[in-house]
Amino acid sequence: MLQRSLWQPLQHTTPRILGNLEQVPRLLPPLLAAALLLAGCSSGSGDAGAERSTTPSPSSRPSERPSDRPSGGAGSGRDAVCAKVRAGINAFNAGDLQDTVVEFKEAVPLAEAARRKDSSREARLLLRAVRYYAALPANDYPEASASSLEFQRWKAVTLGLCAPGQDDLSPGPDQQDPAIPA
Repeated sequence: MLQRSLWQPLQHTTPRILGNLEQVPRLLPPLLAAALLLAGCSSGSGDAGAERSTTPSPSSRPSERPSDRPSGGAGSGRDAVCAKVRAGINAFNAGDLQDTVVEFKEAVPLAEAARRKDSSREARLLLRAVRYYAALPANDYPEASASSLEFQRWKAVTLGLCAPGQDDLSPGPDQQDPAIPA
């Protein structure tokens, strides 16, 4: 009799537990994405009192692998958009925040035209990223690059779609290695 009374509560809770487990595959991608975003936003030093540098680190430069980049093709207009995006990134790295905004504002009509030619998800995301950076006030760039998840999201889009080639990243003999905003 004792065994029966212990078994009955388990029978009643088992479907509820299994019901929750059935939702795990559906919840796993958003949880994994959130964990990756949080991991990417950490400073990595572990020292809460450490002073944060506003200078981007060269290690934040993406590795260039052609298989990772979707083909935009010259006909899609993505090349012109990406040239402006890279110019905006270079201006940000140089500390010229006004020029950063100007470059992204100039990229908006190019991205809109590219989006009209290319109905892909990548073209849509690139347009949204360019619009975000163009609308961001110059004075807000430093704080947003350090703490905004939205800034980090659009950064991942622009770097993923417009990562500079190796020749764009090769420093001259008297230049420092450029970096993508961290």
